[in-house]
Amino acid sequence: MNNYINLNQEVLEDLVKNSISCINEERITDYKNYIFRSVTDYITDVFNEIMEIEMNEHLGYKKNEIKGNNSGNSRNGYYTRGYSTTYGKLELKVPRDRLGTFRTSVFELYKRSQEDLITAIIELYCTGSSNEEIKKFVLNNFGAELSPSGISNIIKVIDESVKEFHNRKLATSYKVIFMDATYIKIRSKQVNSEAVHVIMGITEDGYVEVIDFDIFANEAADNYRDMLINLRRRGVQNVDLFVTDGLSGIVNACLDVFPSAKHQTCWVHIVRNILKLVKKKEEKEIITTELREIYTADSKEEAFDLLEQFIIRNKKQYKKIITIFTNVDPDSLFSFMDFPKPIHKAIYSTNIIENFNGKLKAHLGKKKQFPNHASAERFITVQILKRNRTSSKRRYFGFAQI
Repeated sequence: MNNYINLNQEVLEDLVKNSISCINEERITDYKNYIFRSVTDYITDVFNEIMEIEMNEHLGYKKNEIKGNNSGNSRNGYYTRGYSTTYGKLELKVPRDRLGTFRTSVFELYKRSQEDLITAIIELYCTGSSNEEIKKFVLNNFGAELSPSGISNIIKVIDESVKEFHNRKLATSYKVIFMDATYIKIRSKQVNSEAVHVIMGITEDGYVEVIDFDIFANEAADNYRDMLINLRRRGVQNVDLFVTDGLSGIVNACLDVFPSAKHQTCWVHIVRNILKLVKKKEEKEIITTELREIYTADSKEEAFDLLEQFIIRNKKQYKKIITIFTNVDPDSLFSFMDFPKPIHKAIYSTNIIENFNGKLKAHLGKKKQFPNHASAERFITVQILKRNRTSSKRRYFGFAQI
Protein backbone atom coordinates (compact mmCIF):
# COMPACT_ATOMS: atom_id res chain seq x y z
CA MET A 1 0.00 0.00 0.00
CA ASN A 2 1.32 3.46 -0.97
CA ASN A 3 1.27 5.75 2.08
CA TYR A 4 1.64 8.96 0.09
CA ILE A 5 -2.00 9.27 -0.89
CA ASN A 6 -5.18 9.16 1.11
CA LEU A 7 -8.23 9.46 -1.11
CA ASN A 8 -11.55 9.66 0.67
CA GLN A 9 -13.70 6.55 0.09
CA GLU A 10 -16.84 8.61 -0.48
CA VAL A 11 -15.01 10.68 -3.07
CA LEU A 12 -13.97 7.58 -5.00
CA GLU A 13 -17.45 6.09 -4.82
CA ASP A 14 -18.83 9.35 -6.16
CA LEU A 15 -16.20 9.20 -8.89
CA VAL A 16 -17.40 5.78 -10.01
CA LYS A 17 -21.09 6.70 -9.83
CA ASN A 18 -20.53 9.73 -12.01
CA SER A 19 -18.00 8.19 -14.39
CA ILE A 20 -20.38 8.28 -17.34
CA SER A 21 -19.80 12.01 -17.37
CA CYS A 22 -16.07 11.58 -18.01
CA ILE A 23 -16.75 11.78 -21.72
CA ASN A 24 -17.98 15.31 -21.04
CA GLU A 25 -15.16 17.89 -21.18
CA GLU A 26 -16.75 19.87 -18.33
CA ARG A 27 -16.28 16.97 -15.90
CA ILE A 28 -12.54 16.55 -16.40
CA THR A 29 -11.78 19.14 -13.73
CA ASP A 30 -13.77 17.10 -11.19
CA TYR A 31 -11.77 14.00 -11.95
CA LYS A 32 -8.30 15.50 -12.01
CA ASN A 33 -8.45 16.13 -8.27
CA TYR A 34 -9.05 12.47 -7.48
CA ILE A 35 -7.16 10.19 -9.84
CA PHE A 36 -3.51 10.77 -9.05
CA ARG A 37 -0.84 9.05 -6.98
CA SER A 38 -3.33 6.45 -5.79
CA VAL A 39 -2.53 2.90 -4.85
CA THR A 40 -1.93 0.82 -8.00
CA ASP A 41 -4.53 -1.83 -7.32
CA TYR A 42 -7.11 0.77 -6.27
CA ILE A 43 -6.55 2.73 -9.49
CA THR A 44 -7.03 -0.54 -11.38
CA ASP A 45 -10.36 -1.20 -9.66
CA VAL A 46 -11.60 2.33 -10.28
CA PHE A 47 -10.58 2.30 -13.94
CA ASN A 48 -12.22 -1.06 -14.55
CA GLU A 49 -15.44 0.19 -12.94
CA ILE A 50 -15.38 3.38 -15.01
CA MET A 51 -15.09 1.33 -18.20
CA GLU A 52 -18.02 -0.84 -17.16
CA ILE A 53 -20.17 2.24 -16.65
CA GLU A 54 -19.00 3.68 -19.96
CA MET A 55 -20.00 0.41 -21.66
CA ASN A 56 -23.46 0.66 -20.06
CA GLU A 57 -23.81 4.14 -21.49
CA HIS A 58 -22.51 3.04 -24.88
CA LEU A 59 -24.96 0.14 -25.19
CA GLY A 60 -27.87 1.84 -23.45
CA TYR A 61 -28.42 -0.90 -20.89
CA LYS A 62 -26.65 -2.53 -17.96
CA LYS A 63 -25.06 -5.96 -17.95
CA ASN A 64 -27.66 -8.82 -18.00
CA GLU A 65 -30.62 -6.43 -18.42
CA ILE A 66 -33.49 -7.91 -20.45
CA LYS A 67 -33.79 -4.84 -22.69
CA GLY A 68 -30.41 -5.72 -24.13
CA ASN A 69 -31.87 -8.75 -25.91
CA ASN A 70 -31.96 -8.26 -29.69
CA SER A 71 -30.69 -4.72 -29.29
CA GLY A 72 -28.26 -5.10 -32.17
CA ASN A 73 -25.15 -4.87 -30.04
CA SER A 74 -24.01 -6.53 -26.82
CA ARG A 75 -21.00 -7.22 -24.64
CA ASN A 76 -18.33 -9.50 -26.00
CA GLY A 77 -16.09 -10.21 -23.03
CA TYR A 78 -12.87 -8.39 -22.22
CA TYR A 79 -9.32 -8.03 -23.32
CA THR A 80 -6.40 -7.28 -21.00
CA ARG A 81 -4.42 -4.15 -21.55
CA GLY A 82 -1.25 -3.17 -19.75
CA TYR A 83 -1.11 0.54 -18.98
CA SER A 84 2.00 2.20 -17.57
CA THR A 85 1.56 4.91 -14.95
CA THR A 86 3.81 6.85 -12.63
CA TYR A 87 3.10 4.23 -9.97
CA GLY A 88 3.69 1.09 -12.00
CA LYS A 89 1.98 -0.92 -14.71
CA LEU A 90 -1.77 -1.55 -14.44
CA GLU A 91 -3.41 -4.68 -15.83
CA LEU A 92 -6.85 -3.49 -16.93
CA LYS A 93 -9.89 -5.43 -18.17
CA VAL A 94 -11.21 -3.47 -21.12
CA PRO A 95 -14.78 -4.39 -22.17
CA ARG A 96 -15.55 -5.27 -25.78
CA ASP A 97 -18.80 -5.06 -27.72
CA ARG A 98 -19.71 -7.29 -30.65
CA LEU A 99 -19.75 -4.44 -33.17
CA GLY A 100 -16.33 -3.23 -32.04
CA THR A 101 -17.53 0.37 -31.59
CA PHE A 102 -16.79 0.88 -27.88
CA ARG A 103 -14.00 3.31 -26.99
CA THR A 104 -13.09 4.17 -23.40
CA SER A 105 -12.02 7.63 -22.30
CA VAL A 106 -10.16 6.34 -19.23
CA PHE A 107 -6.66 6.54 -20.66
CA GLU A 108 -6.97 10.12 -21.88
CA LEU A 109 -8.64 11.13 -18.60
CA TYR A 110 -5.78 9.70 -16.54
CA LYS A 111 -3.18 11.30 -18.79
CA ARG A 112 -4.77 14.72 -18.33
CA SER A 113 -4.95 14.24 -14.56
CA GLN A 114 -1.23 13.56 -14.41
CA GLU A 115 -0.43 16.50 -16.64
CA ASP A 116 -2.53 18.94 -14.61
CA LEU A 117 -0.94 17.97 -11.29
CA ILE A 118 2.60 17.91 -12.68
CA THR A 119 2.00 21.32 -14.27
CA ALA A 120 0.88 22.77 -10.92
CA ILE A 121 3.92 21.36 -9.12
CA ILE A 122 6.35 22.60 -11.75
CA GLU A 123 4.87 26.09 -11.81
CA LEU A 124 5.13 26.36 -8.03
CA TYR A 125 8.63 24.93 -7.92
CA CYS A 126 9.95 27.06 -10.77
CA THR A 127 8.70 30.28 -9.22
CA GLY A 128 10.42 29.71 -5.91
CA SER A 129 7.88 27.92 -3.68
CA SER A 130 9.39 25.69 -0.99
CA ASN A 131 8.82 21.94 -0.91
CA GLU A 132 6.53 22.33 2.10
CA GLU A 133 4.46 24.98 0.32
CA ILE A 134 4.13 22.72 -2.71
CA LYS A 135 3.13 19.72 -0.57
CA LYS A 136 0.44 21.80 1.16
CA PHE A 137 -0.91 23.14 -2.16
CA VAL A 138 -1.10 19.69 -3.74
CA LEU A 139 -2.79 18.19 -0.70
CA ASN A 140 -5.40 20.97 -0.53
CA ASN A 141 -6.14 21.13 -4.25
CA PHE A 142 -5.56 17.60 -5.55
CA GLY A 143 -6.05 15.44 -2.48
CA ALA A 144 -2.56 13.97 -2.93
CA GLU A 145 0.23 13.83 -0.36
CA LEU A 146 3.65 13.85 -1.97
CA SER A 147 6.44 11.67 -0.70
CA PRO A 148 9.67 13.36 0.46
CA SER A 149 11.26 12.53 -2.88
CA GLY A 150 8.10 13.04 -4.93
CA ILE A 151 8.81 16.61 -5.99
CA SER A 152 12.39 15.92 -7.02
CA ASN A 153 11.25 12.88 -9.03
CA ILE A 154 8.70 14.99 -10.90
CA ILE A 155 11.39 17.61 -11.56
CA LYS A 156 13.54 14.87 -13.12
CA VAL A 157 10.63 13.90 -15.35
CA ILE A 158 10.07 17.46 -16.52
CA ASP A 159 13.80 17.90 -17.15
CA GLU A 160 13.53 15.01 -19.59
CA SER A 161 10.55 16.73 -21.21
CA VAL A 162 12.60 19.91 -21.63
CA LYS A 163 15.39 17.94 -23.25
CA GLU A 164 12.97 16.11 -25.54
CA PHE A 165 11.25 19.35 -26.54
CA HIS A 166 14.50 21.01 -27.59
CA ASN A 167 15.69 17.96 -29.53
CA ARG A 168 12.51 16.57 -31.10
CA LYS A 169 12.29 16.10 -34.86
CA LEU A 170 10.50 18.98 -36.56
CA ALA A 171 8.32 19.28 -39.65
CA THR A 172 10.23 19.71 -42.90
CA SER A 173 8.23 22.78 -43.93
CA TYR A 174 6.33 25.64 -42.30
CA LYS A 175 4.02 28.07 -44.05
CA VAL A 176 4.78 30.85 -41.57
CA ILE A 177 7.22 31.37 -38.72
CA PHE A 178 6.76 34.15 -36.15
CA MET A 179 9.59 35.29 -33.88
CA ASP A 180 9.44 37.54 -30.83
CA ALA A 181 10.94 37.88 -27.34
CA THR A 182 9.65 38.62 -23.88
CA TYR A 183 11.61 39.41 -20.74
CA ILE A 184 11.59 37.47 -17.47
CA LYS A 185 13.50 37.90 -14.22
CA ILE A 186 16.13 35.29 -13.34
CA ARG A 187 18.35 35.25 -10.28
CA SER A 188 22.03 34.47 -10.53
CA LYS A 189 24.33 36.62 -8.42
CA GLN A 190 21.67 39.29 -8.84
CA VAL A 191 18.25 39.49 -10.46
CA ASN A 192 18.42 40.24 -14.19
CA SER A 193 15.78 40.62 -16.87
CA GLU A 194 16.62 38.20 -19.66
CA ALA A 195 15.07 37.74 -23.10
CA VAL A 196 13.09 34.60 -23.87
CA HIS A 197 13.31 34.24 -27.66
CA VAL A 198 10.27 32.35 -28.94
CA ILE A 199 9.76 30.81 -32.38
CA MET A 200 6.20 29.89 -33.35
CA GLY A 201 5.17 28.29 -36.62
CA ILE A 202 2.11 27.45 -38.70
CA THR A 203 2.43 24.08 -40.36
CA GLU A 204 1.59 23.28 -43.97
CA ASP A 205 -1.76 21.97 -42.68
CA GLY A 206 -2.51 25.24 -40.87
CA TYR A 207 -1.88 24.22 -37.26
CA VAL A 208 0.00 26.46 -34.82
CA GLU A 209 3.02 25.13 -32.97
CA VAL A 210 5.51 26.77 -30.63
CA ILE A 211 8.62 25.34 -32.25
CA ASP A 212 11.37 26.35 -29.86
CA PHE A 213 12.62 28.92 -27.38
CA ASP A 214 15.91 30.00 -25.85
CA ILE A 215 17.00 32.48 -23.20
CA PHE A 216 19.62 35.18 -23.83
CA ALA A 217 20.76 38.28 -21.99
CA ASN A 218 19.15 40.55 -24.60
CA GLU A 219 17.05 40.19 -27.74
CA ALA A 220 19.26 40.19 -30.84
CA ALA A 221 19.01 39.09 -34.47
CA ASP A 222 22.13 36.92 -34.11
CA ASN A 223 20.37 34.90 -31.41
CA TYR A 224 17.47 34.17 -33.75
CA ARG A 225 19.94 33.24 -36.50
CA ASP A 226 21.54 30.63 -34.23
CA MET A 227 18.11 29.28 -33.32
CA LEU A 228 17.11 29.01 -36.98
CA ILE A 229 20.32 27.17 -37.79
CA ASN A 230 19.37 24.71 -35.06
CA LEU A 231 15.91 24.28 -36.63
CA ARG A 232 17.63 23.32 -39.89
CA ARG A 233 19.65 20.70 -38.05
CA ARG A 234 16.41 19.29 -36.64
CA GLY A 235 14.79 18.84 -40.03
CA VAL A 236 13.24 22.13 -41.16
CA GLN A 237 14.04 22.58 -44.84
CA ASN A 238 11.60 25.24 -45.98
CA VAL A 239 9.87 28.33 -44.59
CA ASP A 240 7.53 30.35 -46.83
CA LEU A 241 7.23 33.48 -44.69
CA PHE A 242 8.82 34.99 -41.60
CA VAL A 243 6.85 37.56 -39.57
CA THR A 244 8.75 39.66 -37.01
CA ASP A 245 8.91 43.13 -35.54
CA GLY A 246 11.48 45.66 -36.74
CA LEU A 247 14.44 44.32 -34.77
CA SER A 248 17.70 45.44 -36.34
CA GLY A 249 19.27 42.75 -38.52
CA ILE A 250 16.32 40.37 -38.26
CA VAL A 251 15.59 40.22 -42.00
CA ASN A 252 19.14 39.12 -42.82
CA ALA A 253 19.10 36.64 -39.94
CA CYS A 254 16.01 34.94 -41.41
CA LEU A 255 17.06 34.96 -45.06
CA ASP A 256 20.67 33.92 -44.36
CA VAL A 257 19.38 30.60 -43.04
CA PHE A 258 16.31 30.23 -45.29
CA PRO A 259 17.15 32.24 -48.44
CA SER A 260 14.02 31.22 -50.36
CA ALA A 261 11.70 32.61 -47.65
CA LYS A 262 9.93 35.97 -47.63
CA HIS A 263 9.86 38.36 -44.70
CA GLN A 264 7.00 40.46 -43.32
CA THR A 265 7.49 43.30 -40.85
CA CYS A 266 4.66 43.47 -38.33
CA TRP A 267 2.18 46.18 -39.31
CA VAL A 268 0.91 46.51 -35.75
CA HIS A 269 4.41 47.57 -34.69
CA ILE A 270 4.61 50.03 -37.59
CA VAL A 271 1.30 51.60 -36.57
CA ARG A 272 2.34 51.79 -32.91
CA ASN A 273 5.60 53.53 -33.79
CA ILE A 274 3.82 56.08 -35.98
CA LEU A 275 1.15 56.82 -33.38
CA LYS A 276 3.88 57.64 -30.84
CA LEU A 277 4.60 60.67 -33.02
CA VAL A 278 0.97 61.84 -32.96
CA LYS A 279 -0.20 63.82 -29.93
CA LYS A 280 -3.85 64.67 -30.50
CA LYS A 281 -6.47 61.96 -30.06
CA GLU A 282 -8.45 63.05 -33.11
CA GLU A 283 -5.35 62.91 -35.30
CA LYS A 284 -4.45 59.48 -33.92
CA GLU A 285 -7.83 58.18 -35.07
CA ILE A 286 -7.35 59.65 -38.56
CA ILE A 287 -3.83 58.25 -38.88
CA THR A 288 -4.95 54.82 -37.68
CA THR A 289 -7.74 54.74 -40.28
CA GLU A 290 -5.40 55.79 -43.08
CA LEU A 291 -2.82 53.17 -42.16
CA ARG A 292 -5.49 50.46 -41.95
CA GLU A 293 -6.55 51.31 -45.51
CA ILE A 294 -2.96 50.74 -46.61
CA TYR A 295 -2.37 47.27 -45.18
CA THR A 296 -5.90 46.08 -46.02
CA ALA A 297 -5.64 47.16 -49.68
CA ASP A 298 -6.67 44.66 -52.35
CA SER A 299 -3.23 44.46 -53.95
CA LYS A 300 0.41 45.36 -53.42
CA GLU A 301 0.21 48.03 -56.10
CA GLU A 302 -2.71 49.73 -54.39
CA ALA A 303 -1.01 49.43 -51.00
CA PHE A 304 2.19 51.12 -52.24
CA ASP A 305 0.15 53.91 -53.88
CA LEU A 306 -1.78 54.53 -50.66
CA LEU A 307 1.46 54.49 -48.66
CA GLU A 308 3.03 57.07 -50.95
CA GLN A 309 -0.02 59.33 -50.58
CA PHE A 310 0.06 58.89 -46.80
CA ILE A 311 3.71 59.97 -46.59
CA ILE A 312 3.12 63.01 -48.82
CA ARG A 313 0.18 64.11 -46.68
CA ASN A 314 1.95 63.76 -43.35
CA LYS A 315 5.67 64.30 -43.92
CA LYS A 316 5.60 68.03 -43.12
CA GLN A 317 3.79 67.67 -39.82
CA TYR A 318 5.36 64.33 -38.87
CA LYS A 319 8.81 64.26 -40.42
CA LYS A 320 9.89 61.18 -38.53
CA ILE A 321 7.21 59.10 -40.28
CA ILE A 322 9.49 58.98 -43.33
CA THR A 323 12.27 57.62 -41.12
CA ILE A 324 10.03 54.83 -39.85
CA PHE A 325 9.26 53.63 -43.37
CA THR A 326 12.80 54.05 -44.67
CA ASN A 327 13.97 51.80 -41.84
CA VAL A 328 11.70 49.03 -43.11
CA ASP A 329 12.87 46.95 -46.07
CA PRO A 330 10.31 47.72 -48.85
CA ASP A 331 10.17 44.01 -49.66
CA SER A 332 9.00 43.36 -46.08
CA LEU A 333 6.08 45.80 -46.12
CA PHE A 334 3.52 43.79 -48.08
CA SER A 335 4.95 40.27 -48.41
CA PHE A 336 1.82 38.88 -46.75
CA MET A 337 -0.17 39.93 -49.82
CA ASP A 338 1.64 37.27 -51.85
CA PHE A 339 -0.37 34.69 -49.92
CA PRO A 340 -4.09 33.78 -50.13
CA LYS A 341 -6.40 36.54 -48.88
CA PRO A 342 -8.16 34.39 -46.22
CA ILE A 343 -4.94 34.28 -44.16
CA HIS A 344 -3.87 37.93 -44.53
CA LYS A 345 -5.22 38.89 -41.11
CA ALA A 346 -3.25 36.05 -39.55
CA ILE A 347 0.12 36.95 -41.07
CA TYR A 348 0.41 40.73 -41.39
CA SER A 349 1.38 41.04 -37.70
CA THR A 350 3.05 39.20 -34.84
CA ASN A 351 -0.17 39.28 -32.78
CA ILE A 352 -0.32 35.50 -32.37
CA ILE A 353 3.12 35.20 -30.77
CA GLU A 354 2.74 38.39 -28.75
CA ASN A 355 -0.47 36.97 -27.29
CA PHE A 356 1.36 33.81 -26.26
CA ASN A 357 4.23 35.76 -24.71
CA GLY A 358 1.74 37.99 -22.90
CA LYS A 359 -0.04 34.99 -21.40
CA LEU A 360 3.33 33.55 -20.39
CA LYS A 361 4.14 36.71 -18.45
CA ALA A 362 0.64 36.95 -16.99
CA HIS A 363 0.80 33.36 -15.79
CA LEU A 364 4.11 34.06 -14.11
CA GLY A 365 2.89 37.20 -12.39
CA LYS A 366 4.51 40.61 -12.18
CA LYS A 367 6.59 40.09 -9.05
CA LYS A 368 7.80 36.53 -9.52
CA GLN A 369 11.28 35.56 -10.57
CA PHE A 370 13.10 32.32 -11.31
CA PRO A 371 15.86 31.06 -9.02
CA ASN A 372 17.93 29.89 -12.01
CA HIS A 373 17.83 29.21 -15.76
CA ALA A 374 16.85 25.57 -15.31
CA SER A 375 13.66 26.46 -13.44
CA ALA A 376 12.78 29.03 -16.11
CA GLU A 377 13.25 26.40 -18.81
CA ARG A 378 10.94 24.01 -16.98
CA PHE A 379 8.23 26.60 -16.52
CA ILE A 380 8.32 27.78 -20.14
CA THR A 381 8.37 24.24 -21.52
CA VAL A 382 5.29 23.29 -19.48
CA GLN A 383 3.41 26.32 -20.82
CA ILE A 384 4.45 25.57 -24.40
CA LEU A 385 3.41 21.93 -24.21
CA LYS A 386 -0.02 22.99 -22.90
CA ARG A 387 -0.32 25.56 -25.71
CA ASN A 388 0.71 23.08 -28.40
CA ARG A 389 -1.70 20.45 -27.14
CA THR A 390 -4.59 22.92 -27.42
CA SER A 391 -3.64 24.43 -30.78
CA SER A 392 -3.18 21.02 -32.42
CA LYS A 393 -6.96 20.50 -32.38
CA ARG A 394 -7.95 23.08 -35.01
CA ARG A 395 -6.48 25.05 -37.88
CA TYR A 396 -5.52 28.65 -37.28
CA PHE A 397 -7.61 31.57 -38.50
CA GLY A 398 -8.17 31.44 -42.28
CA PHE A 399 -5.95 28.42 -42.96
CA ALA A 400 -8.90 26.03 -43.20
CA GLN A 401 -10.06 28.04 -46.23
CA ILE A 402 -6.94 27.58 -48.36
